[in-house]
Amino acid sequence: MASATPVMAQVESAGSARSQSEEAYLRIRERIVSLDMPPGSVVNESRLRQELKIGRTPIREALQRLARENLVRSVPHRGTFVTDVNITDLARPQGSPPAGCRPPIETLSRGCSSCSRRDLAWTSAS
Repeated sequence: MASATPVMAQVESAGSARSQSEEAYLRIRERIVSLDMPPGSVVNESRLRQELKIGRTPIREALQRLARENLVRSVPHRGTFVTDVNITDLARPQGSPPAGCRPPIETLSRGCSSCSRRDLAWTSAS
């Protein structure tokens, strides 16, 4: 397929070795990163099921994983929304602090505007 995105080609070449949940995750993530699903837009699960030809459970598992990575945000009784995509966050290994963060003790005592509780969790695990 010449017009397939890199992730789509990767998924197609992997065949059944990749789970449906992983396939859904990669394909939805690619749509978010490429801005096919723009920041602030509502994630329509039924449309994703039709377009990706993947069942409800793998789509939901993929969305949960994307929520853990802060690429989507689920709001109870409202829906799931695409968050703003920050290129530096995508390049940063999961669990590491954002650039410019102070050491943990200093951060806790002074505060850091670019850190969230999630970002501070990496230090306690070390």
